[in-house]
Amino acid sequence: MLDFVHIIILLPVFVSFFWGIYFMISAVLEKTPKRHLLFFFLSTFLSFMAGVAFFFKNYTFYQASYVPVVFFALSQFPALYIYIHSLTNQNVFSKRIYFHYLYPFIAMLSAVVIHGFYMTGQENYIFVSEYLATDKILKPPYKIAFIIDKCYKMSFIALAIFYYIKVNKRVKEHRKKIQDYFSSLDLVNLKWIDILNILFFLTLLSGIFFHSLERSLFIQYPVLLIFPHLSLAVFLWFVGYFGSQQATIFKPNTIIEQEKPIKEQDSLRKELLDLMEKEKPFLKPDITLPDLALYLNTNRTYLSKILNEHIELNFNQFINNYRLEYSLKYLNDYDDMSILNIADLCGFNSYDTFNRCFKKKYNMSPKQFREQAQIS
Repeated sequence: MLDFVHIIILLPVFVSFFWGIYFMISAVLEKTPKRHLLFFFLSTFLSFMAGVAFFFKNYTFYQASYVPVVFFALSQFPALYIYIHSLTNQNVFSKRIYFHYLYPFIAMLSAVVIHGFYMTGQENYIFVSEYLATDKILKPPYKIAFIIDKCYKMSFIALAIFYYIKVNKRVKEHRKKIQDYFSSLDLVNLKWIDILNILFFLTLLSGIFFHSLERSLFIQYPVLLIFPHLSLAVFLWFVGYFGSQQATIFKPNTIIEQEKPIKEQDSLRKELLDLMEKEKPFLKPDITLPDLALYLNTNRTYLSKILNEHIELNFNQFINNYRLEYSLKYLNDYDDMSILNIADLCGFNSYDTFNRCFKKKYNMSPKQFREQAQIS
């Protein structure tokens, strides 16, 4: 019967299996960045299955899975980064991103050479059951295999640190970029990544703790596995839950820049301002820069340049300024209309966004503005 410690040790296996099945179904139904999460959870599940087999002293299974698990274990963080990259990429997807799996593949090939050609099957079993599981003094050919195994463990920590930095940098760039692309940021700014970073850091610490100690120590004292396995289970559940909720950010029909005639800057600026006054495209909650460029029969890069250099606002600021000015009429003239309804009519997709933008522009909330208007 499993005790508390064993249940905690198995948690990452259960969590990665659950989300792996979920994203397997999602990947079949829709071709989205979520397919990269499928590979992330597949890699995690297989890695932890092998790890659990080892700590439960099923050395036959661990020996059989050792070589492919080298690849899957080292692919976990690259897979997570590729998911974030594909989620925040507004250009046509490039297969060059898969070069992030090059090092895990090379590491697996080295494992194939060592454990498939240099060592026999019996020597592999002895290596796993005696040299990895105990503190037995190393002898050839096990010494080379042990050193290489150490390199895999150090590589895992190095990759975790490297991709922790890469994910943060990518999200930071994304948050700057979407200011020039979307009028509503609530669903595309990846706020959940901030919490993910905290859990990622704890997972990194647990990984350093786990890989800095010998496996034999964990076999003798399984309670030491509670911290790394519990933190990893929480991290995996968080990635799975928010990854399942996250919609695709850049739609396929908006990411390809099409050839459009380049208009004279002053002429385009006048067309833009006339369009905003007459047709009021800012009332569409989900309007994007490519949508506005389509109205004007120009390309988004040129339009973005007009906004930034001639109007001195990014796309998000430009659209929300019109929405805020439009809201003043309702706040002044329609006392019986709720602020939530006004926010919706003016193109804001939530009351919180409307309230935050209004305070930033007018130094008071919509409610305070209405109260002042009633007094005067």
